[in-house]
Amino acid sequence: TVMYHIDTAEQCVTAYDYDLADGTLSAPRVAVRIPKEDGAPDGMTIDSDGNLFIALWGGHRVVCCDPASGERRESYSFPDARVSCCAFGGEDHRTLAVTTAADENGAGGYIYSVLTEHTGAAPYTIQT
Repeated sequence: TVMYHIDTAEQCVTAYDYDLADGTLSAPRVAVRIPKEDGAPDGMTIDSDGNLFIALWGGHRVVCCDPASGERRESYSFPDARVSCCAFGGEDHRTLAVTTAADENGAGGYIYSVLTEHTGAAPYTIQT
């Protein structure tokens, strides 16, 4: 019932109320702000508790944030600056897969995995 959108240029994640019946969005609000010095918010995933995991392009990290308060709860660091996306997987959905992009010198461009204490959200399926 909530949809999140990363606005990289504005350095934030916006939350919207989402109506499942008609697909409309309402009540936009900033859920998380990312300081420019931390990197630019890029890809994102969510865990089963509703925490957002946000890849920070240029920031060497993925941050875990509470969208209700905007509070940063955890941070996972990587050797590559261009952290691009993240997703939960593995048998127990506790492994966070993190992608990075190569820089102009060819550094980076790897996929990392981190075993977390968090469990990824179950996929949404449409009932017909």
